Amino acid sequence: MKKPIDMLMLNKIKEGYSQIRSGSYDAVSVVHSYEHEKSVGHQKTRLSALSVPPMGLLYPRLLIPEEFPPPPRPWFQDCDDMLEDTWQTNDGLSGNGGLGAWDSYQMLPTRVKKFDNIGLVEAIVSSVLSTGRVDLQRKLFCSIQLVGGAASTTGLAPVLEQRVLNTIPSNQPVEKVEVLQSRRNPLFIPWKGGVILGVLDTTRDAWIHREDWIKNGVHVGSGRKYKDSYFLQSQLMCYYNS
Repeated sequence: MKKPIDMLMLNKIKEGYSQIRSGSYDAVSVVHSYEHEKSVGHQKTRLSALSVPPMGLLYPRLLIPEEFPPPPRPWFQDCDDMLEDTWQTNDGLSGNGGLGAWDSYQMLPTRVKKFDNIGLVEAIVSSVLSTGRVDLQRKLFCSIQLVGGAASTTGLAPVLEQRVLNTIPSNQPVEKVEVLQSRRNPLFIPWKGGVILGVLDTTRDAWIHREDWIKNGVHVGSGRKYKDSYFLQSQLMCYYNS
């Protein structure tokens, strides 16, 4: 697949003919392939696994401030001075020597920990169960949102619900699994974090003074934690020069 037209054709074929059915299927399909200036080849593919990669999976424990606190304050005093030594730290130092506030901050490793290749079902179950809270687990299992091209595959949602429910350990008090229907085209929101954008009812922008932005950073909505509600909203805070 070196030419863009070949990749486009493959995507059209997948969108038009791919489907996932419930139940146990153990069939073998012969897939023919053609490459320019080479002989036609074929390979056998077993049609029994749900081969959907977990891309950009949300890690729920990132939402726990006690484990992943916000970065220390203050930030840079001006967006144009990011490469200059103009910030102050809690120990009273400045410039390259004033890194005391950052020394105590837990930095996450840049290299991703190596995991075994797991499917989408196992990734969802292990991710949700890592929260530890039963009430939060139930809420997350009933709020599964799929994004990207694979989310458009016919029959994926009901099969995923059934397989996730069957994979949850029997000692976990979870009786229901639900995949939410996206209000937007999943193809347009495949980026990390876009899973939240796909279920928003409304979005709006709000403007604050530049001094408030520098002093307080980003505030979403009223600052209250999300509670059970029918409508989900997103408020983007931007600053304007005064």
